[in-house]
Amino acid sequence: MKTEYIAAIISGCFTLAVTLLSFLLKQLSDTKIYSAAGKRRNLTGKWRGQTTQTNGRIALLTSGEIKSRSKSIKGSIIVELQEVRVKIKFKGFYLDDDHILVNYVSEDSNIKNFGSQILRINADCNKLTGLTIGYGNVEEEIIQGSIVLTKTV
Repeated sequence: MKTEYIAAIISGCFTLAVTLLSFLLKQLSDTKIYSAAGKRRNLTGKWRGQTTQTNGRIALLTSGEIKSRSKSIKGSIIVELQEVRVKIKFKGFYLDDDHILVNYVSEDSNIKNFGSQILRINADCNKLTGLTIGYGNVEEEIIQGSIVLTKTV
C-alpha cells in the first residue's frame, strides 16, 4: 500500500476519534451537576411559590418542575390567577454562580402569556427569588412583580 493511502486512513481515523471524543465530552458537560464554591448548584426538582404583581394580584405557582444542567435549566409550572390555570414552559441559563435568567411562554399557543425572570439562588439551592416581567393573559397587558419559589422535593 502506498504511504499516501496509509496517511489518509490514519488521518481519517484520527478525525473520527476526535469527533467522537468531542461529542462524548459535550454530553458529559451537559449532564454534570453545576457546582460553585464546592456546593452543588443543582436546581432539579419540584418547585412551588407565588408571583406578587405590582398591581397587588398574587399568582400561585403550583406543580412546577425544574431540570438543571451544568449551564442551562428548563421545566414547566402551572400558574393560577383568578381561577384561571395556565401551564407554562420555560428555559434559562446561569448568569453566574447565584443567578439565572429564565424565559417563559404558555404551552398552549392560543393563550398569550410570556415573559422573563431574573432569579437569585439561595445558598442551599432550595429557594429562588427575583423579578418577573411579561405579558399576562388575565390582565391582557404587560405585568411585572416579584417572585418567590421554594423547592419541595
